[in-house]
Amino acid sequence: MAPLLSPLTEEQKIEQLATELQAYGKRAADTLFAPTDFFQATRLHIVRDPDDVARYHKKAGCYFVFSTLPKTRVPTFSDYGLFDNYPITKGPQVFRCLYNGIHGSSVGARLKQHLFSTQTPDQLRIAPLRRGGKARTLAATGALSLERITPAEIKELRQEFPGCHSPTAEGNLIHCRQLKTGSPAHYLGIDARLLNGINITESQWHNDAFAVIVIPVVDHSLRPLLEDGFRRRFGWPPLCKR
Repeated sequence: MAPLLSPLTEEQKIEQLATELQAYGKRAADTLFAPTDFFQATRLHIVRDPDDVARYHKKAGCYFVFSTLPKTRVPTFSDYGLFDNYPITKGPQVFRCLYNGIHGSSVGARLKQHLFSTQTPDQLRIAPLRRGGKARTLAATGALSLERITPAEIKELRQEFPGCHSPTAEGNLIHCRQLKTGSPAHYLGIDARLLNGINITESQWHNDAFAVIVIPVVDHSLRPLLEDGFRRRFGWPPLCKR
């Protein structure tokens, strides 16, 4: 008689489930994100103004942000594997993936935060007051972190726009020291923070092009599996923090 196997512990069951979920996510990603189908110019939707992301306002799903920015202007929280290995050529331009994410109700609203932020220093100067007279605040956290700001610049903004960034919010800004080696030198070795999002209508981005790929996914349990599967299959976008 074969010896009886010891029952799995709760920890072992959880580990087994996690392994199965990862495998399922990768299989799903292999089906949905086949390189010959996904990384195609026909899938890119060029973004120039907020109206270009309005079509995704009430869409839940997975989204991917691409740009023509060269590596010398793109820092990374991981590596450049995806950035280097999966370019999309559209006409004379070459787009590479900067960032990806998921959203459960409005991909359009999230893309607007990423690409048309109202919380950059330039935007504060354009429209320093919101309705009701409340001061605009400087962007915090670190999604799509391309714009850096030094403590001295933050201090100047506080003097120019009182209330735009309280000292207690300092920890909400991602420090450049969290970037990986290999990031452009002007991001490394300095005491600077990274803002959340950019506004591509500003002059500093006028020579660059941006585009998105959006895949509507209604099932809330499937979205994170697809995101994880994509990253396991192709690598992490440089601006996504591990």
